[in-house]
Amino acid sequence: MKLISALLTTICLSSIALAQDMGGGMGMGQALSFEELDANGDGSISKEEMGKVVPENVLEQRFGRLDADSDGNISKEEFDNRPRRGMGQ
Repeated sequence: MKLISALLTTICLSSIALAQDMGGGMGMGQALSFEELDANGDGSISKEEMGKVVPENVLEQRFGRLDADSDGNISKEEFDNRPRRGMGQ
């Protein structure tokens, strides 16, 4: 019974994190636009910029999912191509 409870808890927490990654917000309860995340206006989102709105314990994972070319920045194209909830992904 404890194993089932632990598994259900893990699934629920994973679902919440996934929903936030897919347009449900960046941990703040609402989705933020690219322009809001690109605080310095240079046309890309750095890990530092994203860290201002994403909890530290999930920053690496979320940033890694969005930084498709692994260059250390999230471009507008990468941001726009991220998976979103309700789009069959």
